[in-house]
Amino acid sequence: MNSITAPRIGSSPGRRARRRSTVLTLLFALAMIVGMSPAGHLSTLAQQAPVSGKLPELTIPQKTGGTLNVGISADATQFDPAQTQDNPSLWTEMEIFSRLVRVNNAG
Repeated sequence: MNSITAPRIGSSPGRRARRRSTVLTLLFALAMIVGMSPAGHLSTLAQQAPVSGKLPELTIPQKTGGTLNVGISADATQFDPAQTQDNPSLWTEMEIFSRLVRVNNAG
């Protein structure tokens, strides 16, 4: 004889899946909070650390004239700044036209 059992109240598969999802979400959030807290503390310590030694001089004297050597892995396809569609052409044009063409308030 086959026995039929009545489902338990409050334990449907959908409800268990939602509960499991909620528990996993909460555990993930807790792990993120615990994992991120040392990083915040370390950045505070780094900002309070004393600076030792002398900072290097970062100003470079201006040099006029000379030769500019640029290594680009592709050829420029055109030299019209208004029609440029690719990066190698743009990079080349920026070096060539940077001192020749200026944009004013009218565009």
